[in-house]
This record gives sequence, C-alpha cells and structure tokens, in this order.
Amino acid sequence: MQVMNSMPAMTNEILARMAPSIMAEHASPNVSHIYKQVRTLDVVDLMRDQGWMPVQARQLAVRTADRREFCKHEIKFQRENDTSLSAVGDETLQAVLTNSHDRSSTFHFMLGVFRLACTNGMVVASGMFNEIRVRHVGFDPQQIRDVAMKMAEGGKLVGDHIGEMRNVLLEREEQLVLAKSSAQLLFDPDDMDSGKVDFDTSKLLGIRRMGDAGDNLWKVFNRIQENTTRGGLRYHRAEPGVVDGTVHTHKATTRQIKSIDRDIRLNQALWTLAESMLKIKTKVA
Repeated sequence: MQVMNSMPAMTNEILARMAPSIMAEHASPNVSHIYKQVRTLDVVDLMRDQGWMPVQARQLAVRTADRREFCKHEIKFQRENDTSLSAVGDETLQAVLTNSHDRSSTFHFMLGVFRLACTNGMVVASGMFNEIRVRHVGFDPQQIRDVAMKMAEGGKLVGDHIGEMRNVLLEREEQLVLAKSSAQLLFDPDDMDSGKVDFDTSKLLGIRRMGDAGDNLWKVFNRIQENTTRGGLRYHRAEPGVVDGTVHTHKATTRQIKSIDRDIRLNQALWTLAESMLKIKTKVA
C-alpha cells in the first residue's frame, strides 16, 4: 500500500527495526506503579484504522542497551488520499507522534508538513494547530480516534496558511530580518551580539535547490528551514585560551539537527516566525 506522493506505508516489522522501543511490552523499571503501559505499536494500529499510515520512524540514540527499549521515539503518518495540501505544491500533511516508556514523554501528537522535493520535514507550531497529549494513565482508544479526526480537520488550516505564504512577497531587507531571527534559534543571541559568534545570517537564505528560489514567504521560509536544520554553514567562534585567557578565533560549522526534541522545537519556532511575518505583511497590505 502507498500513500500520497508515493511514500510507502511501513509495516509493523519495518517500524520495529527502525524504532525498536515502539514494541515495548512493559515500561522502564523506574516508572511509577500507576503507569499504564500502552505500546506505541497499538496506537499505530489505531491510527491505521483511521486512515493514517506510518511512513517514517526513528528513536533517540542512547548509549546504554537498557534504555534503548524504553527511549523516546517518533512516528510520522500520512493520510490515504489526503488532499489538504493539494493546492500548495509538493507538500503533504503528516501527523507526528512522539512517545517514550521511561516517563520522559506522553503520547504527543502534532501536525507536520513533508516536502517531497527534499525529504525535509517540518512540524507545525502549536500556534497553528494545538498539540494534543494523551496520557498513559487512563488511556482510552477512543482518544486516538479523536486525535486522528482532529488532525485531519487541522490539515485544511495548515494548507490555507501555506497558500497565503505563497502569495506574500518579501523584500530583501524583510528576508534578512527573518533570517536574523532564525539564526538566534541556532546560537545564543548574547554570543552573537557580543561577537563571540560571528555568523553571516544571510547564509540562511542560500538556495540549495532551484525549486526553492524565489521571494515569496513560503520559499524564503523553506530555504531558512533547510539551512537551519541541515547544517553545514561556516561561522567563526571566539574562545578565551585556557592558559592566558587570550581570545582565539576558530572556524566552525553548524551541525545537522538530529535530536528528536530539538528538531521539533526548532521547526515549531521557525514556523512561528514565518507566521509572524505573514501577519505583519497581510496587516500592512
């Protein structure tokens, strides 16, 4: 079976290989006795019943084997024959689920957008669509059915906002303002202001693929989002010497965001910045 834009749905066997912790039959020994174990795999099956097919899976990289079975993991779903974003290009709507079995996370659902052109996912911020958390204690399968329905309903709103971003053109100075604000999500703003970090924020506007060339808000956002999350951008960092305290400047490179939590937080913050720019532009217009 395949979902929209030819992304193959994953079987439970494949999911288990990509994120073994979704199969956990019991919680971490450190979890309270009132905790009710609900396998992520059972929630995946409930989402399937509602037409949401799992298409991506990963879990937190941990160093010890005893944590690997219970650590945080992420599953992304796409809805069969979904047309929520059909009017805005090569993007498709996703439901993003994170969970763990070590007390670090409840079932946490969000909306996301997947860009087929560069396999670069983003998560829509809570300002666009309220995140939904489902606790293990008192778990009821009907809660997941309700989540699936709300995710589908939220998709149209996401598509509408993306369509509006495509119709808003940004001047170069406005693009630089958005890039500077985004850079402060990568670096400590105080380090940037003090000169400890010397980073040309215009690099976030660089075009990695011709399909992202253009001056509308959606294309500018996509360039910033990919450059921010994919890493590989050069900058200079000033550090005091260990012996004499003399400041030394050395070259450094931004790293690809691999952490599940940081990836989600960064993408949500970037989306919020883009929404803020949209509100400013549409209010001015």
